[in-house]
Amino acid sequence: MEISLCMIVKDEEDKLSTCLDSVKDLVDEINIIDTGSTDKTIEIASRYTDRIFTFEWINDFSAARNFSFSKATKDYIFWLDADDVITEENREKFKALKESLDPDVDIVFMTYNYYYVQASNLTFTHMRERILKRSANFIWEGAVHEHIKKDDERSLGHVSDVVITHNRLDTKHSLKRNADILKSVIESGNATFREKYYYAMHLRREGKSDLSLKYFLEFLEDLGDDYFECVDGLISMHDIYLEKGEPDKALAILLDNESLCSDMSEYFCALGDHYKDVENNLWEAASCFERALLCEGYMRGIELHAYKKDAFYYSIPLKSLGQCQVKMNQFSEALTSYKRARIYNRKDMVLKELCDSLEKLVGQIGA
Repeated sequence: MEISLCMIVKDEEDKLSTCLDSVKDLVDEINIIDTGSTDKTIEIASRYTDRIFTFEWINDFSAARNFSFSKATKDYIFWLDADDVITEENREKFKALKESLDPDVDIVFMTYNYYYVQASNLTFTHMRERILKRSANFIWEGAVHEHIKKDDERSLGHVSDVVITHNRLDTKHSLKRNADILKSVIESGNATFREKYYYAMHLRREGKSDLSLKYFLEFLEDLGDDYFECVDGLISMHDIYLEKGEPDKALAILLDNESLCSDMSEYFCALGDHYKDVENNLWEAASCFERALLCEGYMRGIELHAYKKDAFYYSIPLKSLGQCQVKMNQFSEALTSYKRARIYNRKDMVLKELCDSLEKLVGQIGA
């Protein structure tokens, strides 16, 4: 199995060498596509490969990705961004994958440790297609937040244990760039349901709630039977309706779209919070948090992990369940929930104090 690495870059002098050092001996060809660097990016790239190409940036990531794939000459194509790295542990896993991959496989999926609050505090992970068979002629879609065009009938996928690590803490520049691209796509009148979703999320971050809701609703109308990781969007819509003083609509937007998030703990935690904080229905809220603890974060109908926030699969629903149990005078059960939550967050001193207080209370009741 021979692999072409294909990367699109611009002004990445501070990241590129770290990325390429982690992968240079794992691949058989390195293709660097520069989209207009003005720093030392090209000079750094030339230390690793002579296959450096230029692509005129047209505010379209898929166009750049497809151009990069066109330069590959090996059996499989592997893509990374300049701020991605492969750790030593995962380098060994990659080598094993390269030796053992079934030649019938068209797509290899890898976990993406994508977002950190601090360097050691992982908060978001999701699964991405990372290695693709060149002869299958896969096509990227989407001007921003690009993805591989779906072809379920043809594609044989393999879920690898290799993890790619996103190595950038500051995302402010990319958020602004992506917002500008999305705005132009929306104004063109040719936006897809995905692009409406991402634009709605951007508007929400800007505090433009009514306009954000407009595009969220258009997104849901256009979604149809397609799969899309929209749990954050549904929660945003719920919150907007609450801000507008419409709790019935807030609850309905969650309940009406449960099928989109059937294995997402974030969804059931939001639903539980609504019952707890808005409806004061503690029994229903506790049921939601218990349901959240059964979730693993798989995409709807697909055995791949979605874009998920890890804490929602451990400590958050346990703490919320404990709060409900305390209010329902289920003190022993609450103590168990809080103790389980502490397994995942030993540094939470408030949680420790709650456990200590409940232990005393349960002891007194038992005596």
